[in-house]
Amino acid sequence: MDVECLRLTGKMSKRQKVHDIDLKALGVPPPTNPSWWAVWSEELGAEQSFDSLNCAASVEEKALILLTKIADGTAASVSRIELRDSKAEALRHPVQPLWRPSLSRGAVEKETDWAAFRKSDDLRDMIAFFDQCQSPSDFFERFHDSLSLTPEDKSAPGNFIPLRVHLDLMGKIFRVINQYASLDQSNPAKPQILYDGQPVSTLRAAVGGLLGTKDEHVAGKWVFRIVKCYVRFSPTIVRLQDLNIFELRRRRIEEVVKNQNALGNVETQPYAVLFHTDDFLCLFLPKENHLSLRSILRPLWEKDLWIEYEELEAEFNLLTSAGERTYKSLQQKYQTTGARRFIKLRYNVVGPDLNPAINPPLCDLCQQRPGQEYIKDQVREWLCGCCREIRQMGEPAGVYAKWEEERFAAAWLKVSLDQELLLSCLQRLFEAYVENGPGMNQVSTEDKQRLKQGFRPLAAQMEFVREYDEFLHELGESLRSLRGPSGEPFLSEGLSLLFPINRYRELAIIQLRDSAILGTVLDAFAERLRFRFPECLEDCPIRLSLSVGNPKHPINEHWDFFSRPQEAGMALCLQQPGIREIAMTIAQYTALREKIVGEHLAHFLHRLTGLEQKAGELNALAEALKRRQRFPQIHELMIFHRLGLRKILDFHRLIGPSARQAEKLHA
Repeated sequence: MDVECLRLTGKMSKRQKVHDIDLKALGVPPPTNPSWWAVWSEELGAEQSFDSLNCAASVEEKALILLTKIADGTAASVSRIELRDSKAEALRHPVQPLWRPSLSRGAVEKETDWAAFRKSDDLRDMIAFFDQCQSPSDFFERFHDSLSLTPEDKSAPGNFIPLRVHLDLMGKIFRVINQYASLDQSNPAKPQILYDGQPVSTLRAAVGGLLGTKDEHVAGKWVFRIVKCYVRFSPTIVRLQDLNIFELRRRRIEEVVKNQNALGNVETQPYAVLFHTDDFLCLFLPKENHLSLRSILRPLWEKDLWIEYEELEAEFNLLTSAGERTYKSLQQKYQTTGARRFIKLRYNVVGPDLNPAINPPLCDLCQQRPGQEYIKDQVREWLCGCCREIRQMGEPAGVYAKWEEERFAAAWLKVSLDQELLLSCLQRLFEAYVENGPGMNQVSTEDKQRLKQGFRPLAAQMEFVREYDEFLHELGESLRSLRGPSGEPFLSEGLSLLFPINRYRELAIIQLRDSAILGTVLDAFAERLRFRFPECLEDCPIRLSLSVGNPKHPINEHWDFFSRPQEAGMALCLQQPGIREIAMTIAQYTALREKIVGEHLAHFLHRLTGLEQKAGELNALAEALKRRQRFPQIHELMIFHRLGLRKILDFHRLIGPSARQAEKLHA
């Protein structure tokens, strides 16, 4: 059952009554695909038994209509909150991403053909395709562009979710429900659908009442789970071979993703990976007694990876992607009203099976299992089987070891996305949209406040992660195409630009053959960030960490720097290990690049650097203030951009036009 196709026609049926269209007049034969009956989901009331639908579908097909209705409502409830009884404006333009609304506005100005159909021929072709479509991938490939620009709900502020994301989410939820639900026709006069021993025949019985309505006290019988998994590793990165842990983690996460389709039936799956990155998974699951989380995550923990997770188990209408906030608000409501709905929030860890007894010598890298002697380059180590396996996966970035002979420094680059900071950023962006976005002028202050408190960010998070993946690809292409002042290429992939781990684009190593390379690399990152996520810069959840040193410098010091917790907005973090560190916002970086120019300023900064090293930062600050008439740039950076003198000087040492990286970093 290609439920995404028919949910799209269900969307159409709200406005155009697709199931009332005279298909014969269009020259379209009656559909034979049973999923066509999903268009009747809009006609199924919350209290109406599924078998009472007035259509020619069989009882089995009518049961699927109810499951489609549940999946569609759940996809909406976990990812946004609806404006009920309000006067939000229905907007006639494409989706408005919270982090880049101008792109969609540009599509309108150019009259981009983003609608799925505009005339009867388009509708006829689409219906014919639906009747033959066999897989979700075929559907999304055919309508990707239209679905990406069409909002899931045209009423503000629901129009920031692409219909493509909603249909993807809904289809994944449907297939899991369909796997565990079964039709009970023991009483032909009253067929029911069973899940976890709980029979239902209506939508309300399955999902319960919606919060904020008169029916919010009605409990739903069916309980499922949303689980957010953070995948960690224990081994310390000491040698280049230890970088293979990223490849191992990626492969194992891909195995978890692949296993969701292990049944080989496109209509059902035991669990759904709603979205994932190289260190994160978001899952939709049945109750534990049907499928344990540990069994799903076996590919990870059996290779000594650890999974920290947040699990929300609840009735369908209580499942949200803002689990902690929903749980706390319901607890407060319970205390005042005495009402009871089923919802549980858990935080826990899934890890490898470890021997409770400690038997030395322990593995030097992971400190989890007994190690065996391992000697390489006349260095003796004790490694467990898993860490030894990582070492034996290959020699990443073999050319890196030769850079020491060429006497050039190296810059390690690590891009990262913090999921918790992303949720905070999306909340701020949504609140700004509620206050000032198009179509919100008719919404009351009370409704706006309720919207802010009830925001559910899952669909926006899914779309952001998809764009983050595109951002990484674009950044890699930008690094490959960097040019010097006379147009010569700065970097050559495989020689002076290395992506040490196959298909892992968050980590790169650059040979600093030219003093201008660092600034050019940072410019490329800032440019792509401004293009993809212009509204996220003030509390940016994406960070570029850059660590500069001799190729022989211990790798673990680079990685320790990369592993530090991210700070909202600090999109650039630079270090020369043991010497200097700089954390900056994109605005601060832009100001530094614009202000620190000119030969005379470079000489003055060089003098300040020497004074700061000899007499301390306070004396250097006094000298900078004394000369602020001649060099007002330093004063402006300190006052208007909140940059300390030490940070300005450190930036000049690393990035400034007079810096000679390749020579000084070996001193």
